[in-house]
Amino acid sequence: MLCQLGQDLAAKYLGCDPVCAHTVLNREEFLRCTSDLQKQFTNHPDAERHFTEALLQTGVDPTRTAIENWFPLRVRPPGKTLIERNTAGVGIHRDLWYACPRGQNNWWAPIFPFDSSGGLTLYPEYWSKPVPNTSAGWSISEFRKQRANATATGASFDDLTEISPRPAALESLPHAMPIDIVMEPGDILCFSAAHLHASRINTGERIRFSTEIRTINLDDLISRAGPPNLDTKSSGNTVGDFKMVYDGAPLLDKIEGKNLDWRNGDDRE
Repeated sequence: MLCQLGQDLAAKYLGCDPVCAHTVLNREEFLRCTSDLQKQFTNHPDAERHFTEALLQTGVDPTRTAIENWFPLRVRPPGKTLIERNTAGVGIHRDLWYACPRGQNNWWAPIFPFDSSGGLTLYPEYWSKPVPNTSAGWSISEFRKQRANATATGASFDDLTEISPRPAALESLPHAMPIDIVMEPGDILCFSAAHLHASRINTGERIRFSTEIRTINLDDLISRAGPPNLDTKSSGNTVGDFKMVYDGAPLLDKIEGKNLDWRNGDDRE
């Protein structure tokens, strides 16, 4: 149902063959229609409901699980000429570098079929290997403040990435042995936020459409369970972005008064 909803909305905004819309629309039209599509999907009441139902089928406990407050639709066109803020991928990273809790899980799902030319790449060999990165001194709250201010002044995508860059790997890992994920609509990939991964440059001929959501188990959060922190030095946390599955209550309400560091599992604020 989730994939069908995404496909129907994509056809409404991008035409009868959405995966080839970049060959029909000019750049301005494509970016405008893509932005409208993404807003409609994110705000559609059935999108989150369908994905939540899929999570429950995997065995997620709705009384102990929190999900992120927003539900994005990723649109990744081929090449680089149509890359803007709403169509850009993310290079090699761990989500932990972005100050999320160590026990966070990511759930990723395609809307249309795609092959290895434009999907998600995992680097499992780095599960226990640190990677030099730029997370030291990076603050999630400061990042969001800078992004909001820059966006309000009409900053371009290039300006945004220069004004407030996200933490990134300091090396390209030329000798790594990555796994390129190939999936079909209806598949869901679950992986830890500690996994090193990247959104590949789309070298194929079709647009990649995907969606994702992130979850935190309340018990894991309170006990500070999760993989070890190998190389994350950022500050702040994203716990305020989550709500409980079963009643929509803010996750922060469930942990009020607990003195925990959600990211590293130590006692730092």
